[in-house]
Amino acid sequence: MNPRFSRLLAGTLIFSFIAVGFATHATAQDIIISNPEILPSDNTPDTPPAFKRAWEIPVPDALKQTDKFSYVIITQYIDKDGRRIIPRVNGVSSDLAKSFRQSEKPPEFKPARLQGKPVGTYARITGIFNPASASPKAKDAIPRVLAIAPVVIAKQQIDEMKAAKKSLMLIADAQIDETGAIAGYTFAPESKHAADFKSEIDAALALWKFAPARTAGKAVASTLSIPLILVSKQSESASALLSIPPISIKRVPPIYPYSMKRSGLIGEVTVSFEVNQKGDVQNPFVVKSNNPGFEAAAIEAVRKWKFKPGIKNGQPVTTKMQIPITFNLDGSGRDAYSIDKPSKRTQARMPENLRYDTPPKITDVIEPIYPYELALSRTAGKATVAMFIDKKGRVTNVQVIEASHLEFGLASVAAAERYQFTPATLDGKPVDSVIKREFEFNAVWLNGLTQSDLDMISLEKKKSDKIVSASKLDQVLKPLSQRPPVFPLAVAPGATGGEATVTFLIDTEGKVRLPRFNAATEPAFGYAAVQAVAHWRFEPATQNGKKVITRVQVPVNFSTNPPARK
Repeated sequence: MNPRFSRLLAGTLIFSFIAVGFATHATAQDIIISNPEILPSDNTPDTPPAFKRAWEIPVPDALKQTDKFSYVIITQYIDKDGRRIIPRVNGVSSDLAKSFRQSEKPPEFKPARLQGKPVGTYARITGIFNPASASPKAKDAIPRVLAIAPVVIAKQQIDEMKAAKKSLMLIADAQIDETGAIAGYTFAPESKHAADFKSEIDAALALWKFAPARTAGKAVASTLSIPLILVSKQSESASALLSIPPISIKRVPPIYPYSMKRSGLIGEVTVSFEVNQKGDVQNPFVVKSNNPGFEAAAIEAVRKWKFKPGIKNGQPVTTKMQIPITFNLDGSGRDAYSIDKPSKRTQARMPENLRYDTPPKITDVIEPIYPYELALSRTAGKATVAMFIDKKGRVTNVQVIEASHLEFGLASVAAAERYQFTPATLDGKPVDSVIKREFEFNAVWLNGLTQSDLDMISLEKKKSDKIVSASKLDQVLKPLSQRPPVFPLAVAPGATGGEATVTFLIDTEGKVRLPRFNAATEPAFGYAAVQAVAHWRFEPATQNGKKVITRVQVPVNFSTNPPARK
């Protein structure tokens, strides 16, 4: 499974199959978790919910080397049985938020009470990460954050800011005196719109609490940069959260693929799906994955889950959900893909505008689909592409450096455009970067032809009657999982839409085989459509009650209006 990679452009680093080691956990780092705070409603409990079992959150690896504090704000519903549902997480750190969502030891709650009886309620909990430099045991320390609060403004103001593409996070430089109180604050140039919310900011900061900085063990005044999250009054009001999200009642754990057990690899697959009005899962598809080998197992597990349906205005409704699923063996293992940390010599050779000391980390990887015509002739080959990654970890451009066949190059671009990363950093700050990957197309390979593909090719060449027309099936095909296509980067500038017609076979297990595009507005739309359709899944087709192979042709439409990636 180990793809071969090579160097690019004077020192740009390569992927390697062995995961990069992590720094050790500094004991002075910690996470402070607040008690649940009831959000106001028309029927506010008189006793708030409380922790029955603490929420144990390890410091995320991404935060272990940082010198800045961060936090998350969790708004969750705790029902009358003490069960929790987390409908919303706001925070300044996606890594910290992820740790709360995926906690291996989630908390247990005593429910809120109203006149002595247990009741459900919406509550807010905050989680604050303080770095080692804020340790209460250190003689020299920066201010330690003890409590935080969001800045609550009108929903209309939030909507106006979103329309104007203004940030909902303000950066304030707060002067903290020797007692830990805020003596004053100013805002960074990019937070000029903060002046519009002066009274709301003052109200929020009045709830923040700090332990002062220290020098030689003595409390001193200092300045601390603090991010302030803007939320709407509606989102902070329990009356606006009357809709109850689905509640899990049966969650089948994913099966670690037997074929991968020798590898000892770990991985994470994020699956999006809908919970219908009966509580059944429908249309699960992979949003992102750092190891394609786990995707099928994740989908199979999610399809078996069962929920109490979401409720809105007292009625069950279909609800969209998105959940990460982790695969490991005995809590250990290594990542399938990682990028080498550059040596000082390599850094010096990098283009100045693409220089980094910590490489980007892969969060979503996908392999290219074997081009159909080359699959028919069993032509092997390879292609090498350069991926340009911005400060947010997004792939902004993909260029083919070399390819044994044009089709291999175009298929590789369609896959590479879907990659996602945690951005590279230089001196702790996110920076642009470029990496190079070589894709190899072999007869039997992760991104090559399986034996099932070869069998299908043989049937197509023979024009076998084992391939049944869709019009002769017992019933219309039922899709089970349909990954949406991603609008390709490699289309003509200014293009806002496109279309491709894709033909493929569906085997007796309902899996898509040998997808190829017959026509496309531009070739990039065709390859992007094939990349998406290859991961679709259907109920097996039947004729006279027997499972059969069928051929299907579908149009795939592209538009820049719907969000193509997250």
